[in-house]
Amino acid sequence: MQAQSPMRLSHQQCIEMAVASSEDVAIARNEATQGSLDVGVAKTNRLPRLSGSAMGFYMAPNMDMSGMDFVMHGAWSAGLSLTQPVWAGGKITAGIKLAEIGRDAKQLQSTATRLDVVCDADNAYWTYIAVLEKQQMLLSLLQYVEEAYQQVEASVSAEMSTRADMLRLEAKRSDVKYQIEKVESGIDMCRMGLCRIIGVDYDTPIEPVDTAMTIASPMEFFSLGGGVEDRPEYQLLNKQIQAAKQQVKLTRGDFLPTVGLSAMYNWYGNMKLKGTASDGMGGYIPYTQKINDNFGLAVLSVNIPLVNWGEGCKKVKQKKIAVQNAQLELEKIPNCLTCSCATRARI
Repeated sequence: MQAQSPMRLSHQQCIEMAVASSEDVAIARNEATQGSLDVGVAKTNRLPRLSGSAMGFYMAPNMDMSGMDFVMHGAWSAGLSLTQPVWAGGKITAGIKLAEIGRDAKQLQSTATRLDVVCDADNAYWTYIAVLEKQQMLLSLLQYVEEAYQQVEASVSAEMSTRADMLRLEAKRSDVKYQIEKVESGIDMCRMGLCRIIGVDYDTPIEPVDTAMTIASPMEFFSLGGGVEDRPEYQLLNKQIQAAKQQVKLTRGDFLPTVGLSAMYNWYGNMKLKGTASDGMGGYIPYTQKINDNFGLAVLSVNIPLVNWGEGCKKVKQKKIAVQNAQLELEKIPNCLTCSCATRARI
């Protein structure tokens, strides 16, 4: 079987392939798109809602209405309803702002996810190069030990060196060979790890192009500043505080008056009144009267919560505590950014 030609991979290509093949980046990008759609959904709550309805009726037995039968065999009704919220206790505005904050937070999370992928790709690429360079160093060392061993072996034959010198060099040669075997195993592991990150088959041979290790800041890759305030983690915590404040307004709105305006128009028909009428000569004539009509209606409704036994105040206080906790988390961020990756992941 013909050996597979190695993939020549530069540092920039490694980063681009890692970002393009990352499922986490794709998921974060989709979630950012969902955040934009959430804003659009929230804004529709300000718009009037139009709905329609239709019903058919069959009632048995007929209803007696002062000597007449009210018949609803195949009667129908249909209507349109238009509802416009006038005031919802500030919940609509707070909901829109909360959706916008969520959209911005998901975009920041998308940036943070890409940043993690870039860091992983950067680390994997240069680690692979470092292990390859260590292999070359050990091979050079082995060649040096082999030459020294041959020289000492010739010296022992000429009785100019002792056999103990040969034994020391032989032990050193065995140790170097063992180190080379370990490095070769490490090279294979690093190569497979790099293949996983850039999204190629695990058996793909890779030849790094960039050998001079110049690790650029991932922040430069995303055109971000170097201050703590520019870090996605810091900005995400700021968004958490903003979201918590809007949650306070949403909760307060549950216990404020609401005002709504509705307009309806209805049609109905095929209803019948059956009865008898005097013919003026002592007899009675049966008759049937069909009812088909329509009407319009406008309604202004006001809903005022009166007694909730302190539920509203307690819920608002709960949300305000959440704001305080988010602010405390923000104060911790400068220390967290210098801690381990586990702490950063928790943020």
